[in-house]
Amino acid sequence: IFFETPEEGHWYALGSVIMLKARATGETPSQVDFILDGNLLGSVPQEPYQYEWNTATASYGEHTMIVNDVKNGNIIAADTVTFSLLNASWTSNDLSSFGLTNETINHDVLFVDDNNGWISGGSAYGLWGYLLHTSDAGQTWESVAPPNFTYALKKMLFLGAENGNAMVVRTAGNYLYEVGNWDVDFGFPDDDGNWNITFLHSDVYDIALSPKGFIEAIFKPYNTTIYKIGSAETSTHHLLGDVDIPYNDAVPKIYFQNLKGIVYNLLTNSNPLKQYIMITDDGGDTWETKTLNASGITTEDRLYGAYFITDEHGWLVGHESQGYATVLITNDGGDTWEKINVENANSFSSVEFITNKEGYATDNTLNLENNTDYKLFHTQDGGYTWEPVEIVYTQLPMYKVDFTGPYLGYAVGQGAETYRFTFEK
Repeated sequence: IFFETPEEGHWYALGSVIMLKARATGETPSQVDFILDGNLLGSVPQEPYQYEWNTATASYGEHTMIVNDVKNGNIIAADTVTFSLLNASWTSNDLSSFGLTNETINHDVLFVDDNNGWISGGSAYGLWGYLLHTSDAGQTWESVAPPNFTYALKKMLFLGAENGNAMVVRTAGNYLYEVGNWDVDFGFPDDDGNWNITFLHSDVYDIALSPKGFIEAIFKPYNTTIYKIGSAETSTHHLLGDVDIPYNDAVPKIYFQNLKGIVYNLLTNSNPLKQYIMITDDGGDTWETKTLNASGITTEDRLYGAYFITDEHGWLVGHESQGYATVLITNDGGDTWEKINVENANSFSSVEFITNKEGYATDNTLNLENNTDYKLFHTQDGGYTWEPVEIVYTQLPMYKVDFTGPYLGYAVGQGAETYRFTFEK
């Protein structure tokens, strides 16, 4: 017998509900016992061997959990894990002092270490942008974009210390800028001092960072209907080449985790029962186009977010055509996917996992007529079931959740209210 959850060495929030899960091999047990610090929590007589435990009944600190495989009163096998319960919680943070209202949208949040993070956003109409920075893990923020910048700021990339801690941001209007160099589009000077725009005469729809030192962008030249993947050097900003995307009936999105990259939301109206993806395992040097091998996926479904925790194990999230949020899970690098419909949510816009079991997703639904609903969801079983984070209960959509380490997180969306996750050991 062995534990599936909790995980060895993991930290959990005190007061959270953990679904204890065990799997037995060999002869069927008479019962399975879950024991916390020497005390019996509960017994399960048949599969599935699961027990819902409210951690509010325990104390802070390190704990030992044992699961016993019991047959006719005898323990025939056991597994043990050690984990910690922390004083961890989500709290709200009002940023209305920066001019944020229900008519502004925080499009992205990005933390690069335990202290430094940014929020990008702008008016809901895309005509005014702002960039906020924190150096104290999101407790306080300051504005670092020019006042009344022309465009709303959307997705951000941090290019790293090797590039002078430069940041790149995509804007409404599908332009690209380097933070601090707001007067010109993202580009480079030629030998005569003339400015060359990297993605000249093109719309840039999404960006990701390859570990090989390239900004990988989804872009489309003005004179074509073909979306492309373009590779621009982070150091020189030179566009080194591009690859055509073969399916162009929806705007593609791109994601990178180490050398693993995926382009998704690839549709063709000529085949309404399929979607497609493009995969790279070499940092963008080569791309392979594949059918998105997930039962039940159609062109009516929309995919908005991606996250890979290893090269093999990843998730895609979005909106299912029947009105639910949907999660696609792969354990083989994108060859096959399992589709999970999340009926207690409407539409997932972003996803991030802390471990291979625990993760968060935002819901980007705008509720009408002042109705409110949960807009941030939490999973502890790898994405198969999701429960709402109760403090994030709003009419407005949430767009992005970002974690640095297991217990420093931030979630943003429309409006002045943002949400911060912290803990105390």
